[in-house]
Amino acid sequence: MGKSVCAARRKTRLQRLRKVDCIMKTGTGSRTSRRQPITRSSTMRGIGLVKAVLLIPAVLLAMLLLAVGFFEGRKAYWDYRVQEMCVKDGGTRIHEHELLTRLEAQENGLLIGDMLVIPPRPEPLLNNGYYIDYESVYLRTGAPSVFRSRSTVVRARDRKVLAEMISYSRVGGDFPTFAHPSAMSCSEANTAITQFRTTIRIKGEMK
Repeated sequence: MGKSVCAARRKTRLQRLRKVDCIMKTGTGSRTSRRQPITRSSTMRGIGLVKAVLLIPAVLLAMLLLAVGFFEGRKAYWDYRVQEMCVKDGGTRIHEHELLTRLEAQENGLLIGDMLVIPPRPEPLLNNGYYIDYESVYLRTGAPSVFRSRSTVVRARDRKVLAEMISYSRVGGDFPTFAHPSAMSCSEANTAITQFRTTIRIKGEMK
């Protein structure tokens, strides 16, 4: 009687263990089947991430081109405006030529060796000789900056302006780099400077 009861209990335990084992196997199988869609979504997310990483350089390049285009366009606009002002107001105007002997030029401090050079405005002002006065007015500050410069040859004894040279310039406005900023001024600047230097001449040496 006791043996039969023990045998029945063992049988019942074996049946329970088999059920548990079956449940565990079934659960594992269901987990395996549920992992498949998660793996696919992870793959899709990975592909999307790769595309985003590859897209970043293209976006940065597009932004760089837009920035360069903006700076160059703004600079071109002000270059056009500067040349426009140069045509209207720029150049050299000689109101009176001054003819001196070589001795007079030397006495007025205009000779350096054999070369005639008009000095800048002295401080304090003298009552004899000649000098160049210079003034600059900014028409636009920032990037780019635009200014009007005016140089005049002045006779000291009566403060009369013998000649004036007017020029307009643009400085900067480039795309930010470590390079020196670009600049431009009136296209006829060299001609204006040459004319300006002829305001005072030495007799017998006029060309």
